[in-house]
Amino acid sequence: MLRDDFERIAHNLLRLTKGELKQVMNDESTPSVTLLVASVIAKGLATGDQHRITFLLDRLIGPVAKAMELSGPQGEPFRPFEHLSADELTDKISQLDVYIEHLKLISSPIIDQD
Repeated sequence: MLRDDFERIAHNLLRLTKGELKQVMNDESTPSVTLLVASVIAKGLATGDQHRITFLLDRLIGPVAKAMELSGPQGEPFRPFEHLSADELTDKISQLDVYIEHLKLISSPIIDQD
């Protein structure tokens, strides 16, 4: 099963009324994967279980972005390179340049030379 298939099924089921959802679940010809998603939705609605609905929504639209604050000791600004000398900073930049070139190599398409 592809992610697109799951998303299509879940999107379709989430648009149904409770009665329509029951009909899908009671239909003998409903595929098991559709039944599985429908049962998660139905139980979430019946019990008010936000975890079930959150699970589906996280899969469909992604989880809510979480703010992350980076700070140094005692909430001071985060300055990981402040203690480095100019030569050490130059060395770090060179290491990053090598890393970036490596990323370019592994992400570039392979060209057939034939």
